[in-house]
This record gives sequence, C-alpha cells and structure tokens, in this order.
Amino acid sequence: VKASVQKAYRVPTLNELYYFPGGNDQLKPENGWNKEAGYTLQWKRKRLSIEQHTYYFDRNISDWIYWLGGAIWTPHNLAKVHSRGLDMGLQMQWKWRNTQSLKLHTNYTYTLATTEASYMPNDKSIGKQIPYTPKYLIQNTLSYQYLGWTGIVNVMYTGYRYTTTDESQYLAPYTLTNLRLGYSYQKGKHRWQALLGIENLWNSRYQVVNARPMPGRSLQFTLIYTKSKQR
Repeated sequence: VKASVQKAYRVPTLNELYYFPGGNDQLKPENGWNKEAGYTLQWKRKRLSIEQHTYYFDRNISDWIYWLGGAIWTPHNLAKVHSRGLDMGLQMQWKWRNTQSLKLHTNYTYTLATTEASYMPNDKSIGKQIPYTPKYLIQNTLSYQYLGWTGIVNVMYTGYRYTTTDESQYLAPYTLTNLRLGYSYQKGKHRWQALLGIENLWNSRYQVVNARPMPGRSLQFTLIYTKSKQR
C-alpha cells in the first residue's frame, strides 16, 4: 500500500517562453499539489506470477501550461486545473524450463482533467476537459520469449480528445496495433540484436494533433551490435 503528497512547482521551459514562432514570454510557473494512493498485489506459484495494481491520483494545479494553435502553436496558462482519475494494471507471466516465457500486460487509465478557473470572463471552458487529454487510455501487450527470440503484440486504444477548451471540437478515438519480432545472439564479448517491427498493422487513419494525419502502416528494422569490455 502506498500514498504520497507532493508540492509541485514548474517554471516554463525555454521552448515555452522563447520558441519562434509561438513562444510566450508572459507565461507564469505552474504550482499546486499532487496526491496519490493505491496498492500493488503480487502472487507467485511455480511457473505463474500475477501482479495487479490500482492507484487513484488527484492533482490541483494553478497556471497549468498547455499549447493550442493551428499553423502556429502557442502555450497559455489555465488559471486552475483539477486532474484526477484511476490507473489500473494487471500483469501475468508463465515460464517453462527457463527457456520460454509468455507475458500478458494490460493497463487502463481514466483521467478527468477539468478547468476550474479561467483568466477570461464568461469562459465556456469551466468544468470542461482540457484539450488533448483523453479520458480513456487502454494498452494491452502480449509477449513471448524462447531462447534468443522475442515476439510482441501491442494494442493501444486512445479515447476522444477535445481540441478546444469548450469541448466544441474533438479528435475521434483510435486503436493502434504494433508487432515486434526480435532475435538476440551473443558469443563471447560480441552481441548482436535484430528487431523487425510493423507499426500500425491495420493501417488505421488517426490524428494525434488536429489536422495533422499520422503515418499508415510502416515497417522498421533495427540492427544493434555491442562489444563488452574485457575484465
């Protein structure tokens, strides 16, 4: 069981202040309180291990810094933001003879981040979700290892994200599926690693930022060689 309380203070970054074009040298520092409480459970029996966690978080931040724009993005301060929600995860792993393992990991995050006060009179953002913060995030990963081989399937769901402070416009939810196949070989001091990945397997159409479409299906190949030092 774990609980924490933290006083937070963050000054604007150099990019937020002076990036050209778009920087805002009138930004105020963020400050507020972060609170978190939850638990982690672990259970092991021979070849099977299970871990489950649940955490509740609550953050009250004044002068929250966020970026908005179209062709040119500029950071602004939100007078007060209340962010709270749940983070829940479950991981299960099976092992056979120390040469094979199968692991399933799933994680769910619910975030309600609303504007509580504004510097503008009659602002319609009060009580609304702040831009580009999804309420729902779900991620599932299945991985299998056998000797030097590793296969991974990752599926991630991102819920609705509003692009305006009054929730009048939004980006549609999307689901991404990524595949990885890797092999690792070591002989003496020499180690080779090869990784083949397929991003966005189902060629989904989605946007992370409004009016900026993301790539469709793509293939990636990575080769790494390392040499350990002599003892």
